[in-house]
Amino acid sequence: ILSILVLAAGFLSFTGYLYSVRHFYSIANFNTVSFPGTLILICTSSAILFSQPEQGLMKAFNEKTKAAKVGTLQVLFLISLLLILGWLCIEGYKAGYYDMQFGLGMMLVTFIVIFLLTLISGIRELNRTEAKSNQLYRMKEKSEKDLRQIMDNSSGMIASIDREHRIIAFNKALENEYKFFSGMYLRPGVIHYHVFPPEGREVWKSKINETLEGNPVKFERTYEIGGEKKYVEICLYPIRGGSATEGVTCFVTDITERRK
Repeated sequence: ILSILVLAAGFLSFTGYLYSVRHFYSIANFNTVSFPGTLILICTSSAILFSQPEQGLMKAFNEKTKAAKVGTLQVLFLISLLLILGWLCIEGYKAGYYDMQFGLGMMLVTFIVIFLLTLISGIRELNRTEAKSNQLYRMKEKSEKDLRQIMDNSSGMIASIDREHRIIAFNKALENEYKFFSGMYLRPGVIHYHVFPPEGREVWKSKINETLEGNPVKFERTYEIGGEKKYVEICLYPIRGGSATEGVTCFVTDITERRK
């Protein structure tokens, strides 16, 4: 707040020098603020504000969005425009080209026209950005839907697992097999191997941890369902996010017929 007050005082003094209004930079019985001093006030207060871009007034202009960028440019442009138009109005009046009423009227009309044009330009830019964002969202939504259909149409069981070993996505084949084996519905956030005996839990836990270290893993397991043995081949692949492994993709294939 103090920086904003100092910036306002400096800006007022600068406006006084620009328009030759002595009362803006001088008070009776007090020394005037020199023009270099005015610039120092503006630069110092601006530096303090810009040194904390995540706080206060600067936070709105520092957002990593198109709206913040467009808004910042428009604010700077309109402030500069208003100062220039005011200076031209006063200088034209001093030169005797017109009276003050005409100058103020022309200044006001010019500012309104340019302000509207700037506003329309900003709205169009934001509309283009939003339209592009909506298009990307629809494409992503369609891509996810297509991927879901591919997964659900696969005869193998597919799942993705996060670093805490929780299932975050799975296909119909795995959902049905899990329900048949455990009698429970599979839900996102479940650690699936908790339904297995202790020995099976430790195998799954160690294999997933090995994959999270960046190593693809393939192994086989045998389960007994309804008195019949079932053989499955399990392939685990790391999901990489830059240099780190963010999760695991799991493919489970029924190889019972192959074993017979």
